[in-house]
Amino acid sequence: MLPFSCKRALQAVAAHRCTQGNVNFILRSRENSFIKDLKNGILRQFSTSLPDCDAITCHQGSPHAKDPLEAARSSTTNVDSLKTLSDPCTSGAEDESHTICATCPGVVEQRNISHSDTFFECDRTFCPPERGETCPLAQMGLLEPRGDQHLMHQLDAGGLPCLKRSLKCPHAYRALFVDAAGTLIEASQSTQQIYHEIGLKYGVKFSEEEIAAKYKAAYGQPWCRYRMRYEEDGRFYWQLIVQEATGCKDPALLEDLYQYYTTEKAWHIGDPEAGTALKAIRTAGIKLAVVSNFDTRLRPLMKALHCYDWFDTIIVSAEVGLEKPNPEIFLTACKELGVRPEQVLHVGDDKTNDLVGASAAGCDSLLWGVEVASFAEVAKKLGVKV
Repeated sequence: MLPFSCKRALQAVAAHRCTQGNVNFILRSRENSFIKDLKNGILRQFSTSLPDCDAITCHQGSPHAKDPLEAARSSTTNVDSLKTLSDPCTSGAEDESHTICATCPGVVEQRNISHSDTFFECDRTFCPPERGETCPLAQMGLLEPRGDQHLMHQLDAGGLPCLKRSLKCPHAYRALFVDAAGTLIEASQSTQQIYHEIGLKYGVKFSEEEIAAKYKAAYGQPWCRYRMRYEEDGRFYWQLIVQEATGCKDPALLEDLYQYYTTEKAWHIGDPEAGTALKAIRTAGIKLAVVSNFDTRLRPLMKALHCYDWFDTIIVSAEVGLEKPNPEIFLTACKELGVRPEQVLHVGDDKTNDLVGASAAGCDSLLWGVEVASFAEVAKKLGVKV
C-alpha cells in the first residue's frame, strides 16, 4: 500500500498538475528503493514539458519559497485545508480532497478522490495480467525494468525459431557475456530440500513436493512491471516467495535461508572446467562479462566461489536498475566493455531472459544446457582452442 502522500503525488503527476519541486518534497521522506524508482520515473515527466517550481502550493501574490510548507502557510488559503502537508507521509487520509497546484501562479485545487482508485488497491508486487492492463501507472511513462511487455511473450507463438538466430564467423566476436545462476553457477541442493530442511525449525508442515509446487507457482507469478524483483539485497522479494512456498511468515526463516544462499555451501561452479575455458577465451583477446538478474549478493558470492576475477566486468540487475530481457542491461555491459552489440555472444539458460533479451539488444546468443553444455564448447564457437 502506497503512503497517501505518494498516491496524491502520483495522481497529480498523472493529471499533469505537479512540478518537479513538488514531487521532490512529497517523496523526500519515503526513500525506500521502490519510492526512489517511482520518484525517478515521475521526474522524467518534467524533463521537457513542465516548469520547475520550489513550492508545493503557489498562490496569487505569494512569493516562491524554498520551503513548500512555508509557502502554503504564508498564503491566504485556509491552512487547515492543507493539514496533511505538515506530515507528508501520514496515511489514512484518503478522503482528503486537496491536490497539488498546477503551475505557477495557481491555487489549491479541490478534487474528489475515489476510494476505488487502483492506486489504493495495488501493492506493486505480484500483478496478474488483467490488473496490469488497467494499471494507472501505465499512463505515466515510468521505467519498466524488464523492458517492453512484448519481450516477455515473444516466444509464446513460434518458440525459438521466431528469433531467427545465427552465429557469425568466430573471429567476429570481441566479447562473451555469461548468465550467472543456472549457467555459470548452480545450486548445490534443490530449493525444496533446503526450504524444507531449514523450515522444519520454524514449524513448516509442507512436504518437499508441496514446497516445490508452491515455489514454482510463486516464482512464476507476474511481477509489477514498474518494479524490480531484486531491489538492492532482494530481501523484500524473497520474503514473499518464502512465505508463499512454505506458508511461514516468520522473518527469521527468511533470514536463515537468505544467509544460506549467500555462502559457497549453497552454490558451485556448474562446469568444472569453466575456469580453464574462460581463461583461454580471455587470453585470446575476448572480453568477459557476467550479465545477471540477481540481487547484491552476487559479487561476494562469486568471490567466495573464486570466479570473480575471471571476468572484466559484472553487471547485476539490482545494481543497474534493469532486468533481463530488457535489452538495456546488455547494452550497459557493451558500454562497460567498449564493444558493439553485434560483437557479443551471450550464453544463458533462460529462453526469454537470455535469448530474447540478447537478440533485442543486437547480440548473438546460445542456450546453455541445450545448444552448449560446457564452456569448452562455447570456446569452440568462438574459435578458441582450450
